[in-house]
Amino acid sequence: VPYVIGVSPPGPPRFPSPEPRGRAETMAGIDILLPYMKTSAGNVQMVYLKSNGVSLGAIVDRGTGADVRAPTSYKVDADEELSPLGVSLKWDHVAMRTSIVRGMPYGTMRYGRDPGGRHVLPVITAGSRVRSILVDGAAGSPGTKMLCGSLTGGAVDQDPNRRAAVTSDGRAETHDVRREVIFQLSQSDFTWVAFFSKPVKVRCFSDAVPAVSAPGTDSEVKFRLDVTAVEDGGSDDE
Repeated sequence: VPYVIGVSPPGPPRFPSPEPRGRAETMAGIDILLPYMKTSAGNVQMVYLKSNGVSLGAIVDRGTGADVRAPTSYKVDADEELSPLGVSLKWDHVAMRTSIVRGMPYGTMRYGRDPGGRHVLPVITAGSRVRSILVDGAAGSPGTKMLCGSLTGGAVDQDPNRRAAVTSDGRAETHDVRREVIFQLSQSDFTWVAFFSKPVKVRCFSDAVPAVSAPGTDSEVKFRLDVTAVEDGGSDDE
């Protein structure tokens, strides 16, 4: 099924934060949105809910107020051939490239290094909390279960009927990933698979529904997966 691709991911809050309404970071990248059919007596439409999609990219402003003009700006990648069926883009303020092809059933991003020689670290976000998350599944094995931290970094007494994959103390685990991370989102019931071309370390944060109603975050981002380290070796642009 082809996706709808956008280039304006929402800015995630700084996770974990003691204040859910804390200052947002700025993320550059692509939105991957799955359309579905909506029908009525006299109309048929292909529509999508942005909260059911995921965003793939990197943080370009950590919420420090750095004076960077248009930090999420991008342009057509002149190093790639033009095609009637697709376009390649690269970003101005982060070493990151993508190729968007008409009808493609996936999103892809290639990352380089920053001016200091450090790997640009991928970030994946979604507008729905995560129900389950697995690392490196294989034939005959579902993979290792992974738990996220809470958005605030503190413990959440969760509603047992709407549990998210969040640790009991609200602290994020860090996992080694050789191949992929598989995560299921609660609102859409969609399952997504993130593949990595190099071994990485990852951690995640997710919204959670408390057993007793309490004020929550107003952020568009309810789930965030951060790559915290990349194993050296191979091409820098991967």
